[in-house]
Amino acid sequence: MSSRLSLAATQPGPQAAAGQLPPSPTSGGLDFGTVSRLGPEELDTLPYGLICLDAQGRVVHYNDTESRMARLPKGKVIGRNFFTEVAPCTRVREFEGQFQDLVRDTSRVRVRSFDFIFRFRHSEQHVTIVMTPARTRGLYNLALLRRSIAVQEEE
Repeated sequence: MSSRLSLAATQPGPQAAAGQLPPSPTSGGLDFGTVSRLGPEELDTLPYGLICLDAQGRVVHYNDTESRMARLPKGKVIGRNFFTEVAPCTRVREFEGQFQDLVRDTSRVRVRSFDFIFRFRHSEQHVTIVMTPARTRGLYNLALLRRSIAVQEEE
């Protein structure tokens, strides 16, 4: 078994039915300005995955929704490097490179948004990633908005 953790196939949580999209970080009056003011307990109630990373990519916060959707307990994620230990499939320019660009550009507040496909043994997840600096200097929020989950049949 590999020493690296990988994200498992997800199932829709109680807040998002199959085939439905969870509310985005900017819908319904909720925006990253609001998210940045929420405490850990409130972040856990968001209807989408939210991961907070430090500038080196180490996971500082991993909300309950993401833990449930990725089937990874917080204890196996908090304190680990997201790109090398938690989700090594994201160690590509299209994902980790976007994060590094965000960290390097400290001149202004900005939001980066892009689509990414997580390919797992039993499913494929189409996810919109929204990255932004967090309220605390040196921390960054990643919202993971699952657009679709295609479960692959076993052979």
